[in-house]
Amino acid sequence: MRAFAKYPFLLLATLLVVAGCDQADPAPPPPPDPVQAYRYEVRGFGAYPATTANSIQYRDADGLIYAETDVTLPWSKIVRFEDDEQVRLYLRAQAIGPANQVGLTIRVVFDGDVLDSRSNDGLSSGQQVTNDLNLTLGG
Repeated sequence: MRAFAKYPFLLLATLLVVAGCDQADPAPPPPPDPVQAYRYEVRGFGAYPATTANSIQYRDADGLIYAETDVTLPWSKIVRFEDDEQVRLYLRAQAIGPANQVGLTIRVVFDGDVLDSRSNDGLSSGQQVTNDLNLTLGG
C-alpha cells in the first residue's frame, strides 16, 4: 500500500485496468438497410432550359403511377424498393415553351450513378417537349 501512497497514479491506473476488464464486448453493427433508394430527376437543359414542367409522371415501389403538375424545376423524388423485388422505374416529363427553345432532361440515379437519362436538345417541332424513361432492374 505504501507504493500507492507514494505513487497515487499507480492506484488510478490499476483501477482503470480492473474496471475495463469487466466491460462486455460492444454490440455488433446493425445489418445493412435492405432498401434501395432510386432518385428521379427532372431539370431544365441547354440554352433555353425549361423552368417549369407542366406534367411529371413517375412510378412508385408499389407500381402506382403518380402525376404532379406545374412543377418548378429542378425537381427530384426518391422512391425506395426492397432489395429482393424487381425494380420497375418510369419517369415522364413534359414542358411547354416557345417552339425550338425548350430544353428538358430526365434521369434516374442510384447510389450516385446515373442509370439512364433522356434529354432533348432544345429543338422541337412544336411547343411541347416530352421525355420518357422506362427501366426494369433485377428480379
